[in-house]
Amino acid sequence: MNKQALIERLEAERAALNSLIEPLTADQLLAAGQDGHSIKDTLACLAVRASRMVTLLFSAERGRQPPEIDLILSGWESSREQDYAAQKDRPLDLVLSDYHGAHRQLLRRLAHWSDADLADPRKYRWARGSSIADLLVSRVAEHEAACRAMIAAMIKTQ
Repeated sequence: MNKQALIERLEAERAALNSLIEPLTADQLLAAGQDGHSIKDTLACLAVRASRMVTLLFSAERGRQPPEIDLILSGWESSREQDYAAQKDRPLDLVLSDYHGAHRQLLRRLAHWSDADLADPRKYRWARGSSIADLLVSRVAEHEAACRAMIAAMIKTQ
């Protein structure tokens, strides 16, 4: 996947998610779902995870292994409750700011990457056979799509 296609995928997933949440009121964003988590909590976790991917890009640009690479490679389920606990008391306005800001920063970081560096699964040993593009698709775009489905289900039950 080249950089332009990756960026388009990331932007498309984010636009779809934003179109779902933008009409919601603060009360709807804060209402607890069946698992006790709110839409705000889901957005907070997405912000944390996008921030981790920004750190991954920043570290890779400097030839370093990202500090949370094991967590990133293991998938997000292992950190879901930890991320929730760390973010649950944050005010909605700060969560929304982080949610939007982390995505903007992710796109800014990507601007510096070449297609070759994004697509090469052997370039970064610490990525264990995954390309940076593959990690971004699976850890950001696909995850946002899954969260969008969860949020849509939460909205239906409100």
